[in-house]
Amino acid sequence: MSEQSNLILLFGGTSSERRVSVASAKHLSSVLTAADLWFWSPSGQIISVQAATLAAHENVFDNDFKPANTVIIGETIDAAIAAVGDRVLFLGLHGGDGENGFLQSKLEAKKIPFTASASTASALAMDKGRSKDAVRPCGVLMAKQLLFTVSDPGIGATLGQFQKSVKDIVIKPSCDGSSSGLAFLGSPQECEAWLQTNKQSKDSWLAEERINGRELTVGVISHNGCMMALPPSEVILERNATFNFQAKYHGVGNREITPAELTAREAAAAQTVSLLAHSAIGCFGYSRTDMIMTPKGLYFLETNTLPGMTIASFMPQQLRAAGIGFKDFIDHQLLLAKLRYT
Repeated sequence: MSEQSNLILLFGGTSSERRVSVASAKHLSSVLTAADLWFWSPSGQIISVQAATLAAHENVFDNDFKPANTVIIGETIDAAIAAVGDRVLFLGLHGGDGENGFLQSKLEAKKIPFTASASTASALAMDKGRSKDAVRPCGVLMAKQLLFTVSDPGIGATLGQFQKSVKDIVIKPSCDGSSSGLAFLGSPQECEAWLQTNKQSKDSWLAEERINGRELTVGVISHNGCMMALPPSEVILERNATFNFQAKYHGVGNREITPAELTAREAAAAQTVSLLAHSAIGCFGYSRTDMIMTPKGLYFLETNTLPGMTIASFMPQQLRAAGIGFKDFIDHQLLLAKLRYT
């Protein structure tokens, strides 16, 4: 049964990861063939685009999507929301105001049906410090962490002391996607250099103890009336490589294996962590949780409420491994969206 009628696929956005959203929309639109395509441009305008225009866009991870001959739906997201009417929104967004609860709260206020998690869960998952606090009572291991801004008094000494206490640290935005801004620091000199490079930043940052182990990610979906953890994926990095934007979206310096080569017990443990995180954060419809597997156990990293949906993204990979059709998954998410307020 198709749930595509009266549907809008919203993609793009103003976040640093908007190109991922455009790549996801290219894949999603091949399934959501009856959907109107609304592009949330970096300027804030919402623009109606043709499927052929989106399909023709190449090198999506390197080039911004700049459609020509478009129809403006609204100068702002609020104006566009007023034009939705009784249609359903499939959120093909990634990061920023498309994933942090900002958009979701506006849709909830108007009772507009939309896919994926509500505003509260979206905001909680995007805030890495708060999401770890939510998942920690489940008994999942957590890396030592330091939340800070570069304007904090004495931050140079504080960050240097934290680095010395754990040796190697990972720094990433605390309330945005981790692919952009990711850094690995292993000395006080590297910490000082990072602070100088980012001295104009007004963002909140998260420094974590770098945990060495196997990097896993596991999707969770609503399936047949219950929550189901998908087969885990593993990211295997080449020596001295890091899983940054280039690695994740260009395949530079890494291999992705789905399903991961794990024992049945290891796979079940990873799936349990993803289910616990999904529930603790209050996710809806689907999510994907990243973790590190070590001899001590599994360390929770973060949960994504709008993970990438490109043809090569982890969620589509895991759906294929589970024998679940991508269209079936999409149709079920649309059904859940229609039932959201009932």
